[in-house]
Amino acid sequence: MNDWLEWAEPLAYGPLNLKPQEFEQLQPCEFMQLWDGYVWRKEHNEDIAAFFVCHLMNLEGKILKRNITPKELLKPLRREKVLQERKVELEKLKETFENRLKGR
Repeated sequence: MNDWLEWAEPLAYGPLNLKPQEFEQLQPCEFMQLWDGYVWRKEHNEDIAAFFVCHLMNLEGKILKRNITPKELLKPLRREKVLQERKVELEKLKETFENRLKGR
């Protein structure tokens, strides 16, 4: 099994909930668009949850010494390292796709 399938199949059948036939019919760029949409929805839901949780935490002002912001709650999820890893992974996939298109 090549690198593309090893990386894409768990994502297709897991978070994206695609059926094998649906996955096989997708072009790589279409799959990446679906994946980007999934990541956006996931991060959007995290943003909403962090907004409400920080407000709930800040209601108890007597317990906490200062107000918490949504950004502080999201910091462990949105580390710069994670973003950098995503960029490297995306570049590797683009290179794989280009090589496949060129027949290498």
